[in-house]
Amino acid sequence: MAKPPPASPISIAIKKSGSSRPISWVLSAFQMQNVRLLLLSKIGQPYDPVSKTGVVGRAYSFQTVAGANLFFEDENLNPFIGAGALSQQVDDL
Repeated sequence: MAKPPPASPISIAIKKSGSSRPISWVLSAFQMQNVRLLLLSKIGQPYDPVSKTGVVGRAYSFQTVAGANLFFEDENLNPFIGAGALSQQVDDL
């Protein structure tokens, strides 16, 4: 299979001045899909856990989430107290 050419910027013409400028595109998704998009677009080297080389997907090979639930009969605790990024997950299915 032939390797596709690298992406090139697309120029648009601005009607008022007649000049043109390149457009930058940002393609993004939720957490797991970002890695998938990078792997499919062949941007960066995929992470290989055996040789510990590569970058794309590296963080998804070792992340763990642990939790503990506590119940205090006479206390009303705010369940959202704590660090904002402490084991928060949002899945878009």
